[in-house]
Formats: sequence, C-alpha cells, structure tokens
Amino acid sequence: MRQEIRKQLEFTAQWLEQALQDVSEAEAAARPEGLAPIVWQVGHMAYYDAWLVQDVAGGELLVPAGYRELFQQGTTGEGPLPSLAEVREAFRRAHAGLVRLAESANLEQPADGGAEYATVGGALSFMNLHRGYHIGKIFTLRALLGKPRLT
Repeated sequence: MRQEIRKQLEFTAQWLEQALQDVSEAEAAARPEGLAPIVWQVGHMAYYDAWLVQDVAGGELLVPAGYRELFQQGTTGEGPLPSLAEVREAFRRAHAGLVRLAESANLEQPADGGAEYATVGGALSFMNLHRGYHIGKIFTLRALLGKPRLT
C-alpha cells in the first residue's frame, strides 16, 4: 500500500507539472468566467498538502504562513496572490513532505479527517483525490484560456 500511495503522489505531481509547463504568469493569474485562477489552484493544493504533513508529522509548515489566508477552502483567489513560480516551489516542498510521510508514517494511525478519511493512509490517499480535482480545474482553466489540450 505504501508504494501505491507514493506512486499516486508522484503521478499527480507530474500531472500538475505537465499542466503548468506552458502557463505564463499572466495566464496563471487570469480569472476566465470569474473562476479561481490557476495560481490559486496550485497554492491551494500546496497549502493542504503542507497542512497534512504538519498536522500528522508535527513538523514545520512547508509553505509560507500567509498561505492559509490566501488558499484555504472558502477563499476565491481574488486579490493579490504570489507568483506561479512561488506557489509551484511551495507545492514541490509540500509534495516532498507528503512523499516522506508516505514513506515513514504509520499508515494505520488514526487521523481526524471527518468523513473524508480515518487514517494517515486514508489522508494520503485523499490528497491524491484532492489534487486530481484541482488539476481538473486547471485543465478547464487552460481550455478557457485557449491553451492546447494536453494528452
């Protein structure tokens, strides 16, 4: 199970990198149809990945402290946001933290995830679902921006 979780984490991280490979800073900040921009989608994933690592492993938060106010659930991506380059780097740090957690944590350890998950392994699995949801949003934003479809 541990290897499957890690494999899925690596897959979603690579999928995100592919989705961002040709996105400019201006495109990342655009809000077609009033949707939360690409930069918000990436920052949101980075924040929640880092939050899980901090919550479960008790370490330092792997993203800037201000990310909570900018990217937590319920925010809309309005107002000034960090650059795409900054949030990509934050995502990479948080991703590395999740991979370390997947490699070393007791996957059966209880975790308070409400209806979404009950164990650390379940939390890591849920993060892949969460990432896939927001990567899908990025693909929709790409289409609205006239970016080519990726395969």
